[in-house]
Amino acid sequence: MNLKRKIIVRCTVSTLLLFFPLLAFAHIGVTPLSCDIEVLPGQKSSVYSFEVIYEEESPEDNPVKMSVFLADWDQDIDGNLKIAPAGTLPRSFASRIDFSPSDFLLNPGQGQKVNFTVNLPPEEKGPHWAMFLVRSDKYVTSEVDIEEKKKLVVKASVFYGVKLRQIDPSTARREGKVVRAEVISSEESDPFLKVVAVFENTGTTFLKVGGRIEFRDEKGETVDTIQVQNFSVLPGAKRKIESNCKKELPLGEYIALVILDFGGDYLVAGQVNFKRSL
Repeated sequence: MNLKRKIIVRCTVSTLLLFFPLLAFAHIGVTPLSCDIEVLPGQKSSVYSFEVIYEEESPEDNPVKMSVFLADWDQDIDGNLKIAPAGTLPRSFASRIDFSPSDFLLNPGQGQKVNFTVNLPPEEKGPHWAMFLVRSDKYVTSEVDIEEKKKLVVKASVFYGVKLRQIDPSTARREGKVVRAEVISSEESDPFLKVVAVFENTGTTFLKVGGRIEFRDEKGETVDTIQVQNFSVLPGAKRKIESNCKKELPLGEYIALVILDFGGDYLVAGQVNFKRSL
């Protein structure tokens, strides 16, 4: 009697898609993927909306059921997204959001708007943030061979996230500073240097930050410039920046100057003095 059998391991995962204005997966898209809501404490906002779109690819496509619910979100110092149950993070305003519909059926080629309002009590000063999660009942299944006679079957459930940011005009202040800057030597096989800096949002509103890193020699002349890719920082949060010098610098003394523009009335900078030696 042959006792050899094929063993299948099943695994269900959820995939969150957040990064493009209209991102399609299984022909479903959501737009926009973020929304800034300006409302004062004690007031009700105007009506905002986002749209869920089922892009038709063939007449045989079946209707899909969509579900919408609220969650909280945050970012760590590296910019990684963290999602938590609604109402569990300190600056959440998920409980102040009314929306409709929460469940609906989409046919191919159709779109459905989800309307929402925010109603803040007088004592609840901003800023706040939360997120809509949009889930499709469509799943994508794939098989992966993990070893002889064993397969991993992955069933993916797709979520779309719509970030919500409440801006309180009565308290919004754009402030920030560079709290850390250092130059790190790479491995001996890599002659280039890495600059690590940390920016802190010390204000009370959401910031989008960009800038540059300049390398200057003993004469004060700029020998290399690195553009810092734009990044966002939540109020009270910190964000780490890492960039490599594009040139192999000759031996000598240098300054690395991290210059950042956070959209305020001034620029902020961090300076590191270092020496290239044998």
